[in-house]
Order: sequence, then structure tokens, then C-alpha cells
Amino acid sequence: MVRINEERLKENILALGEIGKVPEGGVTRKAFTQEDIVGREYTASLMEEAGCRVKVDAAGNLIGYLPGKDRTLPSIMIGSHIDTVPQGGLFDGAIGVLGGIECLKVFKEEKYKPDHPIEVVAFSAEEGSALGGTFGSRAMAGQIDPADLTSPQKRIMDANLKVFGLSFEKIKEAKRDPETIKSFLEMHIEQGSILEELKVPIGIVFGIVGIFRYEVTVKGEANHSGSTPMAKRDDALIKASRMVLAVEEFVNEESSSMVGTVGSMQVTPNAINVIPGEVKMTVEFRDINAWDPILVYERLRQFGSELGGVTFKKIVEKEPVRLHPGIQEKISQACDDTEICYHKMASAAGHDAVAMSYLAPTSMIFVPSRRGISHAPEEWTEWEDVFAGTNVLMRTVLAIDKNNE
Repeated sequence: MVRINEERLKENILALGEIGKVPEGGVTRKAFTQEDIVGREYTASLMEEAGCRVKVDAAGNLIGYLPGKDRTLPSIMIGSHIDTVPQGGLFDGAIGVLGGIECLKVFKEEKYKPDHPIEVVAFSAEEGSALGGTFGSRAMAGQIDPADLTSPQKRIMDANLKVFGLSFEKIKEAKRDPETIKSFLEMHIEQGSILEELKVPIGIVFGIVGIFRYEVTVKGEANHSGSTPMAKRDDALIKASRMVLAVEEFVNEESSSMVGTVGSMQVTPNAINVIPGEVKMTVEFRDINAWDPILVYERLRQFGSELGGVTFKKIVEKEPVRLHPGIQEKISQACDDTEICYHKMASAAGHDAVAMSYLAPTSMIFVPSRRGISHAPEEWTEWEDVFAGTNVLMRTVLAIDKNNE
């Protein structure tokens, strides 16, 4: 049975992890920075070693193209991202790109010529930024239109893309024709603790949660903290605190799978001797079921109405995404063939696979994260799990390639 070169893959991941490594711990390789450029150059060199023709599209996506026997067939696409959050981890995104390249290196060494072209993509700016998360994959899916952007957003986009010698005015050229892509596969760390707790090395992702995010403004009345009796106060922070507790209560009552978070809060005037007059905070719900977060949101709006002085503004409402069952079957068969245990699960984090699912049949392979930690220097996935995931990825690509339906 053909297997990946484990030592080579490990060396490549560690080498990429040296690019942007910071003394405080972790890796800082933010999109469009010098560290990102160097990381992309290294990744491009690995693509070339695997026999790929390398190009950069109008959104800055780095693409390695391996021709197939029949160039008229659509491509099998593999990928993820190599940019990181500040002081991020070694594996987030990187294993999906470098694992995909490793598959192609094995094909080259084994003189295997796929029927379909295969593309390995390092999507640009996956991590959240001024351009929003999953920038490159959204552009490839045709979900970014310069006409919809504000002037500040256009300036930011133009400045960032100029790093790669590109212009936001041509961003639409990154959009791919769905007829050119047969499927998309993304291998990624779980960024949660389910697989570790189950002691299962592979997660087969059937869906990605929806993200519902709102800005909540709570108004009260600022006044002197010493001379205003408790009974006569309209304290915005007290009301906001009740809203925070309501988020936890309503989420637990409505769903066992939903999570709700108040992750940001600004208090005005934020002075030690002044009763808060206004609080702005963000409320986020994530769930694989679209209706449950809407129910919680409506309950929260009603609760805010009863408190008084509470208004809501939608930031984003992303519907959950269901991934392709046919590809999931091929992943499970690859696991069975290699006697690897797997668990079918939803992803609680967003990924490039969300945008790509609107463009082509899409699925994801998860490998465990130690203690569920990600986006931090302590992020870790055991090497044997990385290798297992990459072997399953390779066998899944082979199965898709032989299915010419």
C-alpha cells in the first residue's frame, strides 16, 4: 500500500513553522506581511518539486497545478491556508496545504498519472483581517465584489494586494467557473477537543456551523457614582451584564449543540467614578442548525426590549453549510481500507471549505488538536495523526480521480 513520506512531511511543516516564529512563542505569519511572502515562496518551491506549475490568481491565492491524463476534465482541488493569527500554531491551515503537496510528491515518485488535473491551493488571508476571513476562497467563489466595498475597505484591499503585485479592481478575475472544479478537499486540525476525547484520529466533517454575530448597544444614564442612589440609577453595564447572562441561559435552553459568546465589550465613559451610560458589545451564536440561533436572537431582542435602551445591529449571518455526502463516503472508505477509526462530526469553526462548497462538491478531514487548543503557541497535533490524515487525504483523492461520473 502506497503511503506518504512521513519524515519529509514533518520536515516541511517544521520548516514552514520557522517562518514567522516569534520569541514570545508561536508563529506570526499574518497575511500580506513579509513573513507571509517568504512562507508563500517556500510553499511554491515545494509545489514545483512536486511537478506543479505554480501561479497566483487575482486574489493572491497560490495555486500549484498538476496536469492530468485528460486536461479537459475538471480539477480535483486540495488546499487550505498558510497565514496565521498573531502567535498562532504550527498546524492550523499548514497541514492542509503541505499535506496536499505531499500527496502529489508521492504520485510523482510512484509515477502515478491522475486522470484529472489536481490543484493544491494556499488560499490568501484565511484568518480574520480588515478584509474579513477566508478572503481568497470567497474571491474564488465569486463572493467578493469591489462595488460592494466602502472606500476604506477598497484602500485596504488595494494596499494588501499590491504586496503581491495585484489590484483589487481585478478581484473578479479570481472567480472560478464551477465546471473547472470536480471537488474540493480540505484537511485541517479540529480546533476542538472531540476527537482527542474520543481517542479517534480522523474526523469526517458533514457540516460547518453557521455564524450569527450582532452588535448590541445598551444605553443607560451616566451620572456621579457617589451621589446617585442605587434606586435612581440607569446603569448600562448592569443591563448589559443581564444580557450576557441571558445569552448563556437562552443558548442552553434552546440547543445542546449551539454556543453563544459575548467576546467584546466597550463601556462609556469607562471612568472609575461614573455610572456607565452606554455599553457596546458583540454577541455571537454558532450552530449547525440555522433556526436555533435565530430563536435565541429573537428571545434576546425581547429581553432587551423589557430592559429598555437596548438596540441590535446585524454584523453577519452565515448559514450553516452541509458538505458533500458522496465525498464523505469516499473518506470513510479510505479510513476503512487503512483500518483507521473515524468520527462523523460538524466543524465549530469556519474554513475555506465554506466558500468552496458553493463552487464545487466539498468535504473536510479533521485530525485531533491536543486539549482542543488552536490559535495559540500551545496548539499541537500528534505527528502520527497528521500522517494518518494525509494518508486518508491521498487515498480519497485517488478514489475521486477514478470516479469519472
